[in-house]
Amino acid sequence: GGVIGSTRGKGKGDKKGRNKYTRDGISIEGDTKKLIREQVFTYKNNPNYELKPAPSKPEWSRYQKKGILPHERLRQQFESREKKAFIRHWAANSNHAKRILSPIELKLARELGQLPVRYDVHHMKPLYRGGDNSFGNLRVILRKTHQNSTKKLHRYENGKNPYRKTLEKRGIDHHDSVHVTE
Repeated sequence: GGVIGSTRGKGKGDKKGRNKYTRDGISIEGDTKKLIREQVFTYKNNPNYELKPAPSKPEWSRYQKKGILPHERLRQQFESREKKAFIRHWAANSNHAKRILSPIELKLARELGQLPVRYDVHHMKPLYRGGDNSFGNLRVILRKTHQNSTKKLHRYENGKNPYRKTLEKRGIDHHDSVHVTE
């Protein structure tokens, strides 16, 4: 046997590159060459990746991320300071905060920039799609909703941001500035 998720095993291929693998009684079928071509095409056309020699085998090349990506830097800033600043501002100025938080929770939010565990801060235009940490791009939502609706809130089709009307009202461009391949 092999590692779980491994395609290692007995395999046969035909001249068209279609392979059929069996491992531990499980059949794995697919057009391997096509999958590899699609993956290379995706990385090749993504400006955040470049072709570099593989660390273990320098004679081989593979696509790797170029350093820290701009949205990763924004995420670090958000987690380290922007999130607390937004929560303080939101708790002090929002009627929504006064309606949904208890007096003790409201005090913690104003003074420490902490939300109760059941809430989360959400970027309406995700960072990796060109969003930023401006207060206009942030909103407080239930953590359960944030986790259960990840695909709808973050991995939507290009140009189909569920918050496009809200973003337009706030003067934020809702169009994706990056061609997302994730």
